[in-house]
Amino acid sequence: LIVDQHNEQREDFLYVSDCVWANLLVLRNDTCNGVYNLGFGHSVQITTIITILKELINYRQTPTFNIIPECENRDIYLDTQKIQQAVGWKPTVNLFEGLEQTVTYLRKNQRPR
Repeated sequence: LIVDQHNEQREDFLYVSDCVWANLLVLRNDTCNGVYNLGFGHSVQITTIITILKELINYRQTPTFNIIPECENRDIYLDTQKIQQAVGWKPTVNLFEGLEQTVTYLRKNQRPR
């Protein structure tokens, strides 16, 4: 497991069902055109994701930290006002629920080695 050495990298995460629902709403609306941002609207530290996942899967090892170039954006989040105004879409699955659902799905559908 390799993580940004500064532990400051932040990203905006969106669960797949929220992304699918947004796309369906736009496709069903004849007045929608253009580009829409899809995200939760705020960023989360990558280390927060790691902490949650470690607990969900009972992972006890320590991550290895990697050097991320200074030129890379360390805080990414998206403004979703345009799609909210166009079709009333808002994300519904929070970060913990999304990670929990992902782990559950992967456990149920894991292929034997």
